[in-house]
Order: sequence, then structure tokens, then C-alpha cells
Amino acid sequence: MDYLNAFEGVVVDAGASGTRPARLFTIGEIIPAGMCPLFYHNLMPYMATLLDGGWFRWVRRDKNSFLRRRSFNGAFKDGRVNSAFPNEVLVQCPNHLVTVVAGVGIKRHDGKKRITIRILRADGVCPAGYIEGTEIEVAEDEIVLSLDVFNALSPAIVNVAQAGSGSFVCRGPLDGAVYTIRGLEAAGDAREVCSKQADSNVKVKAATLRGECRYHAASMPVENIHAGPPGFCQDALHAAYPYALGLIYNDAPSWINAGGVTVHCPGVTNKVVFRVQREWTAPLWLRRLKAAAAKVFGALAHPVDIIDCRVTYTVARVDGHCPAGHKTADTYEFNMDKRTELCPASFHALYPYLFLKRTGIPFYWAG
Repeated sequence: MDYLNAFEGVVVDAGASGTRPARLFTIGEIIPAGMCPLFYHNLMPYMATLLDGGWFRWVRRDKNSFLRRRSFNGAFKDGRVNSAFPNEVLVQCPNHLVTVVAGVGIKRHDGKKRITIRILRADGVCPAGYIEGTEIEVAEDEIVLSLDVFNALSPAIVNVAQAGSGSFVCRGPLDGAVYTIRGLEAAGDAREVCSKQADSNVKVKAATLRGECRYHAASMPVENIHAGPPGFCQDALHAAYPYALGLIYNDAPSWINAGGVTVHCPGVTNKVVFRVQREWTAPLWLRRLKAAAAKVFGALAHPVDIIDCRVTYTVARVDGHCPAGHKTADTYEFNMDKRTELCPASFHALYPYLFLKRTGIPFYWAG
């Protein structure tokens, strides 16, 4: 199956919201030219944070924001690979049959921001045709459907493309507008993304593990661990992830309000509204001191990922009956270092395929 061509048969019907009129989008309008839809989902949280003025402290930052280093032999064998490519976050494609790694950065020119995506590694035959050296640029004003909305709709988009039929309804994360994701010839009632079939206690196992990080030790097998905070709806967790990441790596996101943001779960008939909130764990003077030290280390090609906050998800309101059983004031914490839960970035990358599994649609690269 040519799964990339399958996306051409999917449209997104955006319902009217406030002063915004209803509009029908094709996938070709939503996703930048030359961009694989599955990879775009993985790139989205990093693109959103960079465009909003944030930065990822584990990445080496050069004074020359236009600096891009060519890929070189052995770059990905070095334990400090994140230092090898200044000004770029390294993101891997979700397809385990190939190894495609992109460097994602930002450039500013004439007052405008542009996201740069460079393929730094391409092992195997990529279905999207990516080879080492492929470059894609996306101007901020070329993004016709906001990245956070695309993120929330992605699982349903992948599902409809893979199934070749059907439709889903889903709420947008900030304004709560209703979106319908369907095939061009879809007929019949749309299903809700939010479902009683969702299991908030799904556990996962890693088939392979290379190196280690604060979440997963190389000496400890990653198996039978929770996909997310136990009891927290996976649909809501996925919708909230870009905002949690933004709160950690951007001191002042454009959408922040009273230290957090109000987010709608994808549910339409039954809806949960929750707060994604940041709480600083160190005083301002100490945070500034750490930031200055991190800047010095970064200049020496040893970037340090310092996190001085905790992020929580708190249920603010429940309209109807939540299939996950959430109640007002229920609170869950973003995983900063728990090894009993999957790394949040890994959960985000995995979620569309958990959604496919839930709806009974096999994916072409599944074993």
C-alpha cells in the first residue's frame, strides 16, 4: 500500500468558531510540500515551541542562528550527537524499518520566522523518498492550520488514510471548535476520537534501546511500563503534550495565562476541559544563575538540559460523562524522570499507532 498517496484522499472540515468561518482543508494544504504526514506529527511539538520563541536546552546553540553543519561519518555514533549539529533539534521518523533523522531549526529573515528541516541521516529506502541532504523550509505564515490543532487531529487523519474510509469528529485543543476528519467520499455518521475503548493504563515494551536518558537506563529493560501517567486519558495527554513541552522550554509562551493554559480534550459529546499548569521549583535568581552556567557549557559544546519546573494536568470541568472517568480536580503530573512511565516524547510519537490499534486498523509496517 502506498500510504503517502492515501493521505491525498483525506479532508478536514473545520467548523466555524467565533469570528472564524467554517473551512474545508485538504491534507496538501495542511502539510508543507515535501513533508511526510507521519514525520510531520513527530516534528510538530518542536516546530511549535521554536516558532513561539522557546529553545531546547539539550541542543547546542550558536551565536550565528543561520549556522548549519553538514552531516558527517560517525556523527550518530557519538554519545554527544546533540552537540554535533548546532541550532538544530534532532528528531527521528517513526518508521522502524528505516532510519531517518532530521535536524529542525529556526531562521529569522526580514522579521519573519522560517522552520528549517534537514535530513541528516537516511538509512534504508524511505517511502517518502528522503535522502541525506534533503531540505525543507516552512515559513510561519505558510502554516494554514495551526500546529497544535494538526497535532490533535493527526491520529484520526492517519486512521482515515490507512483505512481508506470512515470519518471522525474531534475538538480543537484551545478553542474547542469541532473538526470532522473524513475521506473524500465518506458517508454515514462520524465516530468520535474519544472512546470508551480507550485504556488509560496501557503498558508498552521497547523492542530495542540504544543508549540511555533520564527516562530509560540501558541496563534496565523497557517493558511493562505505563504509556503515560496511570489513569490519565491518552487522548487528552496527546492533545496537551505540545503545551506541556512549551511550558518547560519557553519561559513566556504566547498562549500562557496565569502560569498555564486551558485545553479541551478531543471529546465532542462528552468533553473534559483541563488546565496545563507550570510551577517553578527554583527561585528566579537561581534559575538565572543556572541559565548563565548552561550558556557557558553550551558555548563549550556541552549543552545542559536544566529543568526548574513541574507541569501538571488538572481537570477543570467535565461536560457529560467522561469515558475515562475523569472528575473535576483530578490532577496528573507530566513525567520528568519516572522510569515507570514512557518518555513523554516517545508517547507522543507512539500515540497515533496506539489509536490505530484501538480502532482495529493494522498499519502497513506493523509486525
